[in-house]
Amino acid sequence: MRAELFLARRYLRPKRNEISIITIISIIGVMLGVAVLIVVLAVMTGFGNEMRSKMLQTQPHLDIVTLSPAGGVIATTNTAPVKQKITDIGGEAAEMIRSAVMVQMGKIFEPQYVIGIDPEAFAPHMDFKAALKSGNFDLNTGEIAISSEFANKFGLALGDRILVHSSTKFTEMLNISESGKLSIKENPEVILPSEFTIAGIFHFGKYDFDTQVLFMNINDAAELFNLPWNSATDVVGWVEDPENAAQYARILKKELPYSIISTWEDSNRMLLNALHVEKNMMFFLLIFIVLVAAFSISNNLITSVYQKTREIGLLKALGASNWQLMRIFLFQGLLVGIFGTGCGVALGLLVIKFRMAIMETISRITGREMFPNQLYFFDELPAQVVPSDLMWIIIISVVLCTLGGLLPAWRAAKLDPAKAFRYE
Repeated sequence: MRAELFLARRYLRPKRNEISIITIISIIGVMLGVAVLIVVLAVMTGFGNEMRSKMLQTQPHLDIVTLSPAGGVIATTNTAPVKQKITDIGGEAAEMIRSAVMVQMGKIFEPQYVIGIDPEAFAPHMDFKAALKSGNFDLNTGEIAISSEFANKFGLALGDRILVHSSTKFTEMLNISESGKLSIKENPEVILPSEFTIAGIFHFGKYDFDTQVLFMNINDAAELFNLPWNSATDVVGWVEDPENAAQYARILKKELPYSIISTWEDSNRMLLNALHVEKNMMFFLLIFIVLVAAFSISNNLITSVYQKTREIGLLKALGASNWQLMRIFLFQGLLVGIFGTGCGVALGLLVIKFRMAIMETISRITGREMFPNQLYFFDELPAQVVPSDLMWIIIISVVLCTLGGLLPAWRAAKLDPAKAFRYE
């Protein structure tokens, strides 16, 4: 075994103090393939995990809405039984009112989504302190909290006042025919928008949430949408293990047959499935980069077999077995795989560590933003290296490179020593 390994190393270094250009190219090919695979999988994993984390930070684990006898969703003041059911399964519950609104700033109208809450009930689960940029999240009567994106877009600051138009109140001014046509009522009652003072500015770091959501006191929301005080459109809950929220939902569906129960995963199922499928597809597609490098190793070793025909014939004449000759070239592929994979792992981890600096440099050179948060929802490019993913990359890369030496090894083993000396 030592002799085969020695010869494999010797063939990779034709001169005592040099590594052949062919060997260097093979190692670089493997290194780049492994580095790209590590970086892409780390980014995909980090993106998926960060997305899940932001979802859990900005959404309740369970959402329960009550149905009326006619089948429609209703706002109810009797939320205690539903909250008790959530408490019985080990969760924590709170009431919420949510609906679309139109925010007016002078002559500018902006569609937004209002969430009416009791801040004390939501604070342990949404971490308002970490998200708060200025002001407070007390949400007293007549106060509203907006995102920093919304504030920057319209030049708003703490203490400014905004007008909020309720879709519910708008409909009171309209006649809706059976065909769906709208017309203004005769002598309609003029309904004025509600005025709120900006008391807090938040930033959760999830772009779509930050740009679309406003928070206010639940009773202010009830008044805005013409609902009774102390009522709620949703009862939401948080459980100990959000990854198993579907199991809790199944239990609650048996206890609350006249309710619609959804989990945070239900609300984001298409996105979560897309992220999972995309990561798997990227792994299988990018592994072909390493496979191409393995074919390059195979091609180089085939060339090496023809160059060393006489040496191979001499080894066989001296009694070397076919398996011993095969091991020489398999070891060459293994050594290139080990060195190339090791360099690729180091390069990949280095790129991941300095990914933001690299992206900023590219952005300055090209003049284009490489990671717009409007598109990807986050403030910076997330990345997370999973040890199991890294181990699979290393194993697959080394195995493919080793198998790249299989055909040349078989060619060398089948070489006839007499013909080797005759035609050399």
